[in-house]
Amino acid sequence: MRLVAQIPHPSCRISILSWNGKFFLKFEMGQMEQTFKASESDTGDLESFKAKITTHFIDLVLSSFQQLDEEFSLLLES
Repeated sequence: MRLVAQIPHPSCRISILSWNGKFFLKFEMGQMEQTFKASESDTGDLESFKAKITTHFIDLVLSSFQQLDEEFSLLLES
């Protein structure tokens, strides 16, 4: 797997990796990570794929992280 791009963001690390004809969009924040896979034939080239990663989508992922972090904290407290 090869790192092909990073998208700057103040709250998390966003990486795009390439392997075996697929792009992997990886979000990392604290102890959590989320990876999305997409075929390069479905996304176009790297720049086209990066252009599809909107701030709206990033905000949805970060919101999901926040919810999951709260639930995980509750799990650890019980």
